[in-house]
Amino acid sequence: MHETNVRRRIVGYILLGVLAIGVAILVGGWAAAPTTEGLILHAVGQEGLAGVGNNEEAYVVISVYNAAGPVGGLAGGSFSVEAVVVAPLGTSVTKSRVAEAPRGVYLIGVVPTKASTGWQKGHYIVAVTLTSPNGSGVTVADLSVDL
Repeated sequence: MHETNVRRRIVGYILLGVLAIGVAILVGGWAAAPTTEGLILHAVGQEGLAGVGNNEEAYVVISVYNAAGPVGGLAGGSFSVEAVVVAPLGTSVTKSRVAEAPRGVYLIGVVPTKASTGWQKGHYIVAVTLTSPNGSGVTVADLSVDL
């Protein structure tokens, strides 16, 4: 009789273990949703050190995420910037650098394409395009140079 109870307990523990592993696999599968699905981009512009007539960096800060959370580790070359609207007498912009901090948030430095013109007072609308193995998308940011 004692031997039967021991066997039942062992079988019960095995079934409990199998159930726990199954739940862990299901939960882990949902948490590790593919990073190529439902990519969402948001961006804001910030004047930074840009001022009228200079060539210092302004910034576009972009967040990249999906249902699984922030999408980190994207290469700087995955981002491209293009000025859709420039201030009067202004010039287009070019990407000067990309840095990630915190995870899924990228700081993109932008400078005037023509150094001789520099920044001009007004609004710049900058389109940021992301193309990577994690997915692709585009967003825009309003960048105002007032100083």
